[in-house]
Amino acid sequence: MARKAIDGVSVKEWRGHPYYRWRVTYPDGAKRKTKGFPKKSGIGGADEFADKMRDSVKTRGIEEEQISKAERQAVVAFR
Repeated sequence: MARKAIDGVSVKEWRGHPYYRWRVTYPDGAKRKTKGFPKKSGIGGADEFADKMRDSVKTRGIEEEQISKAERQAVVAFR
């Protein structure tokens, strides 16, 4: 049962994993990270963590993201 990805954060069932039942994939800098949640925490634990990560991405953005050429020109012009 896959959930809709919002702001790059997705919650999916982790089939075939011996311990974790759910996984949350989220952006962290230039990479994507995955956090697993066991069956005992359930989908609620995964959804709660995903909501925290969505809020984090909304407030601070994706750190260490490459600056585009147009953005770099705007910064140089502003200085």
